[in-house]
Amino acid sequence: DLVKAQLFGSQPLVPGIDEVRFGLAAKPALEALSGAEGALRRFRTESWIEYEDRVLAVERANTTEQATGPSAWREAAIAGGDFILRQLRKDGSFHYQYFPLQDHHPPPDPAKLSLPRHAGTVYALALLYRYTGEERFKLGAERAIAWLDTRMGPECGTPERACVLDGEWASLGAAALTMVGMLEYQRATQDPRYEPVLRRLAAFVLMMQKDDGNFYHQYAPGRDFIDPERLEMFYSEEAALALVMAHEVLGEQRYLDAAKAALDYLTGPKYALFFLGQFIYGADHWTCIAVGEAFPRLDSRQYLDFCRGYSEFIGRLQYEPEGWPPGFEGHYGFTSFMVPQAPATAGFTEAIVSTWELSVAYGEESEALRQQVSAALDALARDQIRAENAWMMPAPQRAKGGIRRSLVESEVRIDFTQHAASALIRGSHPKAQ
Repeated sequence: DLVKAQLFGSQPLVPGIDEVRFGLAAKPALEALSGAEGALRRFRTESWIEYEDRVLAVERANTTEQATGPSAWREAAIAGGDFILRQLRKDGSFHYQYFPLQDHHPPPDPAKLSLPRHAGTVYALALLYRYTGEERFKLGAERAIAWLDTRMGPECGTPERACVLDGEWASLGAAALTMVGMLEYQRATQDPRYEPVLRRLAAFVLMMQKDDGNFYHQYAPGRDFIDPERLEMFYSEEAALALVMAHEVLGEQRYLDAAKAALDYLTGPKYALFFLGQFIYGADHWTCIAVGEAFPRLDSRQYLDFCRGYSEFIGRLQYEPEGWPPGFEGHYGFTSFMVPQAPATAGFTEAIVSTWELSVAYGEESEALRQQVSAALDALARDQIRAENAWMMPAPQRAKGGIRRSLVESEVRIDFTQHAASALIRGSHPKAQ
């Protein structure tokens, strides 16, 4: 009842940061019980459900009995892709949120529209098509790309450039991930229909690159103004991946030269600019995906060492099988008070799959990396909405394949499922195998 009422994991540890929440919303829980007669007592029971001809144990509204390994990851990736396709609207845009316990899509809110999120979902659909050959993923990617095309203005300062508009601004992240999605589509299908716009988008990304290899993040085409101050997470890293893929698909050396400058910066000087950079890593999962895509065209020990360090740093946050509450294994987080969030596991694992593949390519296969990937992908497949754990949901078939924020927070967002599906399909068919 408390999970269904969304009263768990609701108290922010840091105000305004939704990703760091824990505990029980005690006030509304007590208000719901206010009509009860007599003294209230708290008690705990063992939980189980009947499913088909079996009795399944339940922890935090999730059944723990689940297949593991590459075949289960592939099945989960395809289920995630099918969930994404069900979120695709007639005009090619996506429902960005779904609440499975209510079978509810909130009305579209332009203020919450995320063009990078949309473009990243195109990338996942194109990846799924490349790895599975299933035509529905190709068609879904085409519809979503066609909608993105409507967000591009007639020009971006000059007709030779294209950028993805959000009001008066064009962001580096939206342009870069639009490139990534279109490039993955062209790589998977050999269909060059988007090549002209890809070259124009690439011209915009190159314009936004600084002399040190980093990037500016926001541009106002109407004023021909680059904002030198405004910075966003992931944008520089996404741009590096776009340039690496542009070289592979479009074949121009200038893209690889720019990608090298970007990766040299992101794996080196980026962290030399501040004291804590000697001890931490930040939002680098796109960096390590780009490093994996670049090899062997860009063969730098610095890149491998950086991503091995990133994976080791993240690995310290991965819950081990023993010593933590049931269901935490393989996810990432800290303390046993906060239920781990699947989107973090999905994003980290995309990068760690790339790092594992790169280590093998260097002849330095790491069992620790392989286990890190396997545990995380098993966790994503275990927590994904499926028939066995959807008994509280009024429309299990519509919810199937979705990735929730956590087991106690039912929100399914399109990017949660996109990152998970990408990690699962790549992990089930790694270059390292």
